Amino acid sequence: MDVSLDFKYTEGEAQAYQGLGFCEEKVSNKYEAMARLETANDKATEGGLEKIKNEILRDLVRVY
Repeated sequence: MDVSLDFKYTEGEAQAYQGLGFCEEKVSNKYEAMARLETANDKATEGGLEKIKNEILRDLVRVY
């Protein structure tokens, strides 16, 4: 996450937030998981990353 932020690497940021959301989901923190995945979705949208965005949206629907 830190490296992605330092180098303005949007794809890395989106994937990092997606991973954080997945971790939060696994420990039953649903609201934190939703927040992380929504941020990941925003980053993917910002970067025009359609493939990653579809994966994030799939995860987000599962958490909802």
